[in-house]
Amino acid sequence: IKTLSPEALLVHLSFHAADAHVMESGLRSIVDIQTLLADATSLDWALVERLADEWSATRSLALLLSLVERYLGTPAPGAPALPAPPEEIQQAALAHMFDTPRVSSRAAASFASSGWGDRVRLLGDRLRRRRDESG
Repeated sequence: IKTLSPEALLVHLSFHAADAHVMESGLRSIVDIQTLLADATSLDWALVERLADEWSATRSLALLLSLVERYLGTPAPGAPALPAPPEEIQQAALAHMFDTPRVSSRAAASFASSGWGDRVRLLGDRLRRRRDESG
């Protein structure tokens, strides 16, 4: 069975959480990264930095490492000095982790395969449902 290296997995988890799921996976994303950091005895941080750059995931990596250290108390020893995400981005990410209603895989697939006009309609429908449900 082929698996990702710990370095590639760290970048993948960061990108996947911040970009693909827009922090909708709740605590799972930061706990996965915390677990990876605790289990990986020595990460090749130069490789992590190179992969993050190649995959356009440097901001995602910086955000997730920041959240893991700040809210779970797990630092990333030896990590490269990445640009710190602004406070408002960290707060928005946290709020989104806990306040965003979960979307089914089917709804997410439908959203991803639709054009921009369809996406706006889907979001509008979702917001109207939330408003109707809340009162």
